[in-house]
Amino acid sequence: MWRRQDWCKFIFARIQYERSLQRLRLARALLSLWGCLLALQCSLSQTTGEIRGTAILRERNSPLAEVSIRLEELGWTTRSDKYGNFVFSDVPPGTYTLSGHLEGVIARSAQLVAVEAGQVTSVQLVLELAAHHERVTVTASGQEEEVLAAFQSVVTWDATDLAEALRPSLGEAVGSRPGTGIAYRGWGPGSTRPIIRGFDGDRVLILDNGLRSGTLSSQSSHHPEPVDLVGMDRLEVVKGPATLLYGSNAIGGVVNVIPRHHSYHGHQHPGLRGSLAASLGTANWLTNSSANFEYGAGKWMVWGGGTWQKTGDYSTPLGRIPNSRLREGHGQAGFGSYGGRNNFSLDVRYSRGTYGMPFAAELHERTSSQELNEDSMHFHDDTQSEPESPHIERLDIRGQRQSWNFYWTRSELSRWLERFTLRTAVNRWTHREIEGWPNGQSTIGTRFRNTEWVSHGIFEQRPRAWWSGRFGFWSLARAYEATGREALTPPVDQLAWAVFGLEQVGWERWQWQLAARVEQNRYRPERHSNSGHESGLALSDRTFTTFSAATGARVRLWPTATAVVYFTHARRAPALEELYSYGPHAGSGAFEIGSPDLLAERANGWEVSLRQSSARVRGAVNLFYYQLSRFIFPALRPDYQEGLPVVEFVQRDARYLGGEAELEFRMSRSLWLQTGTDYVDAQETLRGTPLPRIPPLRGRMSLDWHRGPFWIKPELVVSARQGQVFPTETPTAGFAVLNVRATYNLVQGQVLHQVSWQLLNLTNRLYRNHCSFVKDYAPEMGRGVQITYRVRWF
Repeated sequence: MWRRQDWCKFIFARIQYERSLQRLRLARALLSLWGCLLALQCSLSQTTGEIRGTAILRERNSPLAEVSIRLEELGWTTRSDKYGNFVFSDVPPGTYTLSGHLEGVIARSAQLVAVEAGQVTSVQLVLELAAHHERVTVTASGQEEEVLAAFQSVVTWDATDLAEALRPSLGEAVGSRPGTGIAYRGWGPGSTRPIIRGFDGDRVLILDNGLRSGTLSSQSSHHPEPVDLVGMDRLEVVKGPATLLYGSNAIGGVVNVIPRHHSYHGHQHPGLRGSLAASLGTANWLTNSSANFEYGAGKWMVWGGGTWQKTGDYSTPLGRIPNSRLREGHGQAGFGSYGGRNNFSLDVRYSRGTYGMPFAAELHERTSSQELNEDSMHFHDDTQSEPESPHIERLDIRGQRQSWNFYWTRSELSRWLERFTLRTAVNRWTHREIEGWPNGQSTIGTRFRNTEWVSHGIFEQRPRAWWSGRFGFWSLARAYEATGREALTPPVDQLAWAVFGLEQVGWERWQWQLAARVEQNRYRPERHSNSGHESGLALSDRTFTTFSAATGARVRLWPTATAVVYFTHARRAPALEELYSYGPHAGSGAFEIGSPDLLAERANGWEVSLRQSSARVRGAVNLFYYQLSRFIFPALRPDYQEGLPVVEFVQRDARYLGGEAELEFRMSRSLWLQTGTDYVDAQETLRGTPLPRIPPLRGRMSLDWHRGPFWIKPELVVSARQGQVFPTETPTAGFAVLNVRATYNLVQGQVLHQVSWQLLNLTNRLYRNHCSFVKDYAPEMGRGVQITYRVRWF
């Protein structure tokens, strides 16, 4: 019989044996699992391939660094190293489009690459200086993608495009090419602003690096929009409602000015890069000079630069237009860290200019009372006494913009989130309307101040096999004030916030996109102020909460063609000038009356697009239709106040329909035929009244011939007569204008020299821009020559 101690020893031994057996079983299981994983890894390694390549510049047959390389079907992007090499790993078997571009150097290439399982595919990507290069956009969806692959219609200009066709202001730069659906309005060369598919003012949003610029150009035709067109990296225009990512008011579209490519590409590069440019023009006595640089060491980068330009009074077939000159300067500086999980940058930008307003003095007198209010007159230091004459001789706008910008991104957040990007900016805009008198004195008639703090954050989801997306938030705090004789609106504080999301699913041939945005705007007018504003309106706080949504499908019809159908429902909160204006306005030549009881505007829009990109035919055809309810516009009343017609902001139904087409045909290896046309018809549906400042039917045809480093491009631009006019407008005659452009490029090592010539309005044709507020007084510029020299090291 066992004793108690023997039983204890037996039980302990049994426990030890069971534990040893469990350890053995666990070891066997782990060994089996490791074997399975090893086999799976070997299997996976045999089901994916690799692409290794080198980027070569054809003109000097040598490797090219810092080229953006993209696998179109997968959306993967990388950059070539200093030896021109690049790699894509773990690529599923199949045939892919491999494209490359280098912003500002006009380098381009696109070719098909076949990837086999377990194999390394070697490729040589040859890039060349060419006028026809692949376009990319970051504005349409918040990430880089080919323009022809975007859901919305997008037009882009890179630094070379803008240098070749330099214009003094933003509207002329993007609105002079029929076929894009973009025109421009203004009050002289210094204050032009884009019109997108007939939409103007608050419905077209101007962005600086993805954030609102903070200026007041949407409020009035003679308010400038200062943009450094020479110093920027790229400019993009998204046509149609872009309310989902950027704001509920962008029913017409978005213009995004991108100063540096590092704003969207968080990678470091060592060494020095930069550009120098200078331009001279005859018809407007243009003088423009620019210098920009960036230097990288390790993960750190610093950059800076500036642009200065001036023009005189421009000439027309009828003579020179008085007070159409401008003086403008821009500067920027910043630093940042790139290349790790955390990237950030901090920079400051400054703009200052004086913009002449042709014929504004004559029209201004119609909107001014005969008695001068001494409380609203602020004199310069050179002013000695009261003006002897009550009639002003000249009106200038002196504007100043300061912008502080912060950018931060963090990668690899979690297994579900790939990246978070935050952009925030503080913008301060001030401008003064300077009244010049016959005795040489000048006074400040009206002063505007606008300060905004805007933030924009986006979470990017980690892409899955068939699903990708992003979501985020947006906020705005704004303080606006106008003082002086033409302070139409009281001081207003505006607070706004929004949340949004954009998801995309699809496979090789088709994709589907769904997006939504909720936004709230709150206005708080100051009821008792010393601004000089005396309103006949009952001022009240207003809050608007709006919901916008969009959905669309993109289908690849054949390897080089894509069809897109897109529907958007958008709601726009009224602008503060539509709510609270009251008084004579020289910018419109009318007595404007706002309506504090306005409701949010609603828009439903359909767009159908067909796009082709092949070796011989490239381009897109877009058709659109927008139905707007509670559409806000200044309706003409039968009465007059202070000798001016009265317009009141009212709400009625309206509709916009039209289309645009840009097509390019390759006639030979060195010759392309380019064509473009656009048309929009907009009217108030109840009475059928045409809406104001709608561009007429326009067309363009050009021949683009290049041989080696030399390009020449004769271009014919035509416009039909615009007879469908608002009651306060006059019809505008049609015209045909001939321009010729030529460019010579020389590559020496890592330096590109570029000389461009422009012969504008070669036949000295007298013509007028229907969307100009002073078209009946100031026709467009006559015959002129413009020469630009630009050198860029990369």
